[in-house]
Amino acid sequence: MDIFKYRNALVSDYSDYISSFVSIRDERIKTVAQEELKADLLWPDPLIQLNPAFEPAATVASLAKTGVLHKECSKIFALNKTPSSEGKPLRLYTHQEEATTQSRPNPSCASLSVLSGARSNGIG
Repeated sequence: MDIFKYRNALVSDYSDYISSFVSIRDERIKTVAQEELKADLLWPDPLIQLNPAFEPAATVASLAKTGVLHKECSKIFALNKTPSSEGKPLRLYTHQEEATTQSRPNPSCASLSVLSGARSNGIG
């Protein structure tokens, strides 16, 4: 099935439906209404978007080492930790690193929230 043909058929059917019960007596208003309907006022073009892949950024360990995050963060936010291993450093995405560094002058829950989201999403 061609999704664009399906969309056009759907729009055509809906246009016929709308036109079936709209009865405008004033010719000027009727002309404007018909022109607007022909110009797809009620059904804009389909929107197609592609989500870009997130760009990997710094690790929690490197941000902790440079003082952006507390040094304990590298131990807390790590992957595959065991009693005998501190695990693999957790890598953030660019938007997460930016959120973390932007909250730095006035630290709040922002850093913890970003890191918790990274951990729950299995980023690494």
